[in-house]
Amino acid sequence: MLEAVEAKLINAIQEALGNTVRKVESHPGYWGPETIKNMISVAPSVFVGFSMGTHIDTSHDQLKSQWHVYLVGRALNGKREVGIYQMLERLLPALHGLDLEQADALQFKRVKNLFSFADGKKGVCCYEMSFELPMNWPDLQDASSLNDWLRYQADHYDENDPTHLMAADTVEITAS
Repeated sequence: MLEAVEAKLINAIQEALGNTVRKVESHPGYWGPETIKNMISVAPSVFVGFSMGTHIDTSHDQLKSQWHVYLVGRALNGKREVGIYQMLERLLPALHGLDLEQADALQFKRVKNLFSFADGKKGVCCYEMSFELPMNWPDLQDASSLNDWLRYQADHYDENDPTHLMAADTVEITAS
């Protein structure tokens, strides 16, 4: 349910922005120095994430979910590449009211500047667009359908060029 909505949301963003951004992908779900460094290194880019949901007690149980779209750019009003303002102008009409095959359409709630002086010194802007989406209550899942495994993902960037990925690896460890 969440993965399907996220994939459709990413697809809608890619269609709205075309080749004006370097990446449109899922936010890893946590904020830390490496996440921020990666986001800054691929500007202009967009990251999508589900943050929370609350129960809507109607005749049919629903989840009122909150989704965030993070816009990362090198300028508010881009001249040589797309800026935050241009991304906002394309994404607001493309995403507000978007049908994601759920209980209702995606609803824009707010946009917020996530600027910090530390990131500003690096020449980057970051804005957060927040949306609500009433979602269909998920069907009960059989726990035996889940895989018992862990996955470790590592990306190693050149310390002199944070955009140069030197190595990447994923290791799966089965539970014993």
